[in-house]
Amino acid sequence: MVEPDIKREPAIVVLARRELRVPRYRPVIRALRSTFPAVMASRGNTRVAIFLKRHEHVWASAYRLLGWEELGRYEVSLGELAEVCEESERALEPLRSSPRIPGWLAPYLGVTASLGVLPCYEVASFLELVKRRFSEYMEVPKAMRGPRKREPRLHKLLRTSRLAVLIVSGTSREEQLRRVSEYLHELLMKGVVPVDYSHNTIIVAAKVYKRRGVERVWRSPLGLNPVEVIKGFESRYVPVVTDVRDLEFERRDVGWGLKVV
Repeated sequence: MVEPDIKREPAIVVLARRELRVPRYRPVIRALRSTFPAVMASRGNTRVAIFLKRHEHVWASAYRLLGWEELGRYEVSLGELAEVCEESERALEPLRSSPRIPGWLAPYLGVTASLGVLPCYEVASFLELVKRRFSEYMEVPKAMRGPRKREPRLHKLLRTSRLAVLIVSGTSREEQLRRVSEYLHELLMKGVVPVDYSHNTIIVAAKVYKRRGVERVWRSPLGLNPVEVIKGFESRYVPVVTDVRDLEFERRDVGWGLKVV
């Protein structure tokens, strides 16, 4: 697989306060973290989360769904985040002594794991997962041509699924992205985690498999068919929904980079 350089990739660190408890969406958030990686630590009613800036729209929708109110945010490159962790580990002292991070973030970060602290090794695992996911998404066009040895779960999912794309219209990129964010929120409410999205598209997958000779569809964590859910938007809103036959990869700053051919 291609090894992407992620050092300059911007990440968002968010501090949020919980206003509501919504336990029914926990399986949805677990699925979301698998597709759009994030690392988190909680202290009482507050939580800190780190995710890619290119994924902030879907995570903003998730926090809204879970009843979390944003209290603060900090933008940092993944390279800088890795350097801060490496320096702290070499010095064997807490990250909270680093002048590179804001004061509100310091209590949540450390070298070793403890209650409410995000240790450096979890940040390192997050960085490795981001690199692996980038490689997988960049290889998707090749993977769609047929099965390969030791193919990642993402490739098998896309190759064996029914795919659909929601296409959003608008007079500007900002307006389209705002509408995409609204649809992302509705999808998560119904338990549907998209495969990818851009400023004007959302791609979902309904995995098709056979059981006892009968073709079935793997459903979302809340029991709904992702393709049927997204097709329901077409009758109520402006967007167009079409089936996907093939995918390409493009470099962009929203979502991962999948583009419908």
